[in-house]
Amino acid sequence: SSKSEKIIKKVDDDVTFYVLAEKDSTDKRIKTFINKYASLSSKLHVKWIDPVLHPSALTKYGTEENNIVISCKKTNRTTTVSFDDILVSSDSYYSTSASSFDGDGQLTSALNYVTSDKEYKAYYTSGHGESSLSSEVTSLLTKSRISTSDLLLMTATSIPDDCDLLI
Repeated sequence: SSKSEKIIKKVDDDVTFYVLAEKDSTDKRIKTFINKYASLSSKLHVKWIDPVLHPSALTKYGTEENNIVISCKKTNRTTTVSFDDILVSSDSYYSTSASSFDGDGQLTSALNYVTSDKEYKAYYTSGHGESSLSSEVTSLLTKSRISTSDLLLMTATSIPDDCDLLI
């Protein structure tokens, strides 16, 4: 997306995408997307590690097969994105098929996380019959590095100092 391209262009530090999967058996859409994504900046590097040939890599990176470990040495931050979060499947009685592709959202969120140490905090009010946040909203907030907490209006005397967003 154009938003992802803007974020990628602002990356000043080297970021490595360690793809822990058998490259030949990885879904073509994921392989193609990772390559196109990384080609947008000379600061983004992709390293494929076959966990069958190098099983110790799973322990080293603290993850499982078919995950991407995104790491920035300068910030010393690392996060993991599962292939299942990129290529979301839906099950029906007869088959399993991909229902959505979120490579852009997942990799950009991870890139944003590892290149910045800024975290955001959102509070949502409760105590007067408000609806809770939907899973779609909480997922989008998480992708944007915004953690959420409940703010019970009956007991809160003020808005917390660490509040960046009040819902």
